[in-house]
Amino acid sequence: MTKQNLKEHAGFTVGEEVRYLQGTRKGMTAIVESIAPSPISDKSIVFSLVFDSGELPAHLQTQQVTFPYHCAWIEKIENTH
Repeated sequence: MTKQNLKEHAGFTVGEEVRYLQGTRKGMTAIVESIAPSPISDKSIVFSLVFDSGELPAHLQTQQVTFPYHCAWIEKIENTH
């Protein structure tokens, strides 16, 4: 699988709002800030997330998620408009 195929398969785009499903930030929304090839594996990509909550301390305002390994950590927020 190529890195381009991984991006397309992931179905997420930069700027998209997602819901985080793990740990302290479970249920919070975040924005996909970037999608980049993994520096470790050619079979994965890395999503950089930025949380839009002003209540989080600085070290919890960003999170990297590796796809497809951690794909269950985020979900799309369906647009109801």
